[in-house]
Amino acid sequence: MIHKFGLPALVAGLCLVWAAPARADRLDARLSQEMPKVVKYLKDKGYKNVGVLRFRAQRGTGNLGFSVGPINGSMAERVENLLIVHTGEDGKPTIGVTHDAGQAAAQNAHVGAWYTNEAERKKLFDARYPLAWGTEKVKVDAFLTGKVVNVGDRKKTTVTIECFSRTHLTPAKVVEFTLDTDPSLVRDLGYSFALSRSQQQQAAEAQKEKKDQELGDLVVSQAKEGEQKQQKPRPEQKPGQQGRIAVDDVAGIKFEMTVDGKPVTIAEASAGDAKFQVPCPQKGQQVVMFLTNNSDQQLGVVLKVAGLNTIDQQTDESPNCRKWVIPPSKRYTIRGYYSGPKADKLSPFDVLDGEAAKKIVDQIGERASFIQIDVFKQSEGQQTKLISARGLKPDVRKVAARSYNTLQTEQLRSMRAVRKVNARGEAYIGPAEGEGKDTAESVVTEFPGPVSIGAMSIRVVPSGDPAPTPVTEPTGTDPDSNPEG
Repeated sequence: MIHKFGLPALVAGLCLVWAAPARADRLDARLSQEMPKVVKYLKDKGYKNVGVLRFRAQRGTGNLGFSVGPINGSMAERVENLLIVHTGEDGKPTIGVTHDAGQAAAQNAHVGAWYTNEAERKKLFDARYPLAWGTEKVKVDAFLTGKVVNVGDRKKTTVTIECFSRTHLTPAKVVEFTLDTDPSLVRDLGYSFALSRSQQQQAAEAQKEKKDQELGDLVVSQAKEGEQKQQKPRPEQKPGQQGRIAVDDVAGIKFEMTVDGKPVTIAEASAGDAKFQVPCPQKGQQVVMFLTNNSDQQLGVVLKVAGLNTIDQQTDESPNCRKWVIPPSKRYTIRGYYSGPKADKLSPFDVLDGEAAKKIVDQIGERASFIQIDVFKQSEGQQTKLISARGLKPDVRKVAARSYNTLQTEQLRSMRAVRKVNARGEAYIGPAEGEGKDTAESVVTEFPGPVSIGAMSIRVVPSGDPAPTPVTEPTGTDPDSNPEG
């Protein structure tokens, strides 16, 4: 049974914008800095082909586990992408990097709880895995995995990358580092947060003055608060002003979802997993989502389903993505993924199961289990420009993966990075010169300096029906007939 869910959706004719100049969270930049150590470790051990498996994560007072938030799957994707760009020399790979090893292991080798069971870890080495480029399948010499731990006051997060092989089945630490927790990492860990009106002003000032840590601390404090039971708003409290975290008030945005025209309850989950959950619809059911701006200010919203932005299926960090700009009191209807300069081509939601579901899960992995809502307000400040390792859109990757050279080149372009050489003649990956000026995904329009003021992660879970749990994928393109719901 496939317990995954992907959706496609948003409305034509609405006011949408391109994001501000490119940046990435501290995690992407730090992972890139540490990757040469990981590559050296693999080479020194003589490993020819490697795979990357899901990471464990711990958020706050919850348990360390594989289903805490989007971070569990996104870490595997980021490490795989960075291995591809860091392992090449003269346009050729020095190590074979397999693609989505976890999915291949589960589907082809029928591997179970590999981290806690040594016998299951052994089975990983009996299967053959597709290389990230070309069509060849190979046996893997070693697997990378690890953990991301965010506890205590939540202001620091520790990342550990581990490795195990057929002859050394106990995972060994390769690198470990601690970094400041920023808004992007907060979202990836599955926290939900909303800044109060006064905190929104503080955040805008912090971004304007490039005080990244002050901005991060505001978000972290509210994310920690969001883990607690939320009080009902008092009559005089208006949406988007009090910092309350609820489905009907994500920093002023109300999120709703219907299946076959009937409202779906989004429930609070137990601690340690995604705070909010929604049951997965079944095959043939019609899924529609709604975003309502109940605040008194214009807001930019990024809605990601299965890790893909509902505009152009962007995989980038949310501040970099195209946004739906929603005026006060407006309600937008969301029917599928939209594409094109005017977002006027719609791939409507279509619930799948069986082989169709397996296909889409193969493409998007862990991200298929989440709906993410990110809310932004405008400011005069611009965000720090860093690289991003979040990968390629599915259609772009399919073409780029024909060869290692084209895949590495496209990954670097997606990261807005280039290979550079320092004064000692050592190659490294760094931000591209003039970044943010030449690519369509970086054009600034009428929503400058987006400040993150709220976010919510909703895990899509099996509905309990004995029938196969479906996912969804785009089913074609046609114009939306209801641009404003």
